Amino acid sequence: MTGFFIVNIQDLIQQIGEDNVISLLGTFSCSKNEEIEKFIRERAVDFVHRKLAVTYLVFDEEGNCVAYFTLANKALEFPVLGMSVSTRKRIERYSKFNEKSGVYIVPAFLLAQFGKNYSYPKKHALSGDALMDFVFEVVASIQYMIGGGILYLECEDNSFLLEFYQNLHNGYRLFGERKSDSGTVYKLLYKFI
Repeated sequence: MTGFFIVNIQDLIQQIGEDNVISLLGTFSCSKNEEIEKFIRERAVDFVHRKLAVTYLVFDEEGNCVAYFTLANKALEFPVLGMSVSTRKRIERYSKFNEKSGVYIVPAFLLAQFGKNYSYPKKHALSGDALMDFVFEVVASIQYMIGGGILYLECEDNSFLLEFYQNLHNGYRLFGERKSDSGTVYKLLYKFI
């Protein structure tokens, strides 16, 4: 994408040092979603050290951090109930069926975080679809190296977000939901890649 580039947080830590990265991440602002802001400011570096997930920062040509996303690998459980025959056949290529629980267990890529920096001027901001293109680019490169066929995410039960993830450009499909300990409902969406 012209004008924007991505940097793996691990590379940035090696280039400018952890303290400078933490300082940079402390300026990230996402008033629309407190969880997105809190993760990048307080947990992204720790998650890299613990090898739980890797964050990718998106910068503009002037070096402003305009967005980020975080990827992890995680086993995903697909319930058979309500699954179409064609979806079931595709999932069987990547999974193992657990007869006891009635679910397919699939190794998958998790889009764990996805957010834009709202302190950046809106007229020069990166679109959500363009940010998702960066996600697809990184996942395609990982997929080339290690295989895999499913990317999934969880999002709050919000019509704007669900429309965005399920639009023709992004192509995610709804497959379930979960409730957090605090009572927040998260929709589960996946995409074959």
